[in-house]
Amino acid sequence: MSGAAHPYPIRVKEGILRDILCIYKRYRKKTPDAGMDGFLKANGELFNFYWYDLVRNPTKIKLVTTDGEQVVVSRAYYHFEDKGPILESLRKIEEFEEERVNLPGLGSETKKGRRNCWEEFSLTETPLVLECSSRERLKRGKETSRSVSPGLGTR
Repeated sequence: MSGAAHPYPIRVKEGILRDILCIYKRYRKKTPDAGMDGFLKANGELFNFYWYDLVRNPTKIKLVTTDGEQVVVSRAYYHFEDKGPILESLRKIEEFEEERVNLPGLGSETKKGRRNCWEEFSLTETPLVLECSSRERLKRGKETSRSVSPGLGTR
């Protein structure tokens, strides 16, 4: 080995070991007297290859919500003259938390009984902005906001 320490994710361990043992078996056919130490000294670059392959071809990460929806920050913009009636409409939603400005009901409940959501209205701005962590949650949020305030238009 080169003496350099390369971090390998645990998920690739079995594959790397399987490959190295397969290459070792072929090596033993050509050099029957060589042991694993000799093989590793002669083929130390293999570890660099596996490490470099991980750097060049990283695993793609897919972020999903607690409901399994792809995370895509999505926004709806609401234009209004007076936010008072809109606030009153939003307060009709039983679980609406004005302090945190969260719109519940768009995400599933966690094991502890809390809503695991990242959906909120920004009430300090004009236009009013509904921001959600997925397109599906945005759609549900728009439906919820329209149900309590039918005149609320989006752009």
